[in-house]
Amino acid sequence: MTENLSANYRILEILAKPILTYLVPVLLNKISNSDDESIKYLSFKIFTDIMLQYINDPQIYVYDRQEGQISRNNIGELCNRILRELYPNLLQVLQSHPPIPFFGLRILSSLVERSQN
Repeated sequence: MTENLSANYRILEILAKPILTYLVPVLLNKISNSDDESIKYLSFKIFTDIMLQYINDPQIYVYDRQEGQISRNNIGELCNRILRELYPNLLQVLQSHPPIPFFGLRILSSLVERSQN
């Protein structure tokens, strides 16, 4: 069920707070502390799929009529949180068995791309 979560954008939007508050920390814990490669893989895949939806969501950028410009809602906070929680484990992620490093690089690439916009 959790694997299909990222495929349903509406659910991600409606349940953003519980997903970011409860599910994401559990996934990060599994990524960091599990000895089972299949659990790490599945947790990182789900984490990556969900986070990329939030990072790349065009709804995160909102046109502010008063300011006459595009303002950022919580994308900076979300990116910082991902970096804070992922960065200490980055070496472990990159040295894991494939395809786990791919997920780490995918998230980092999206964060870098988003921070330049």
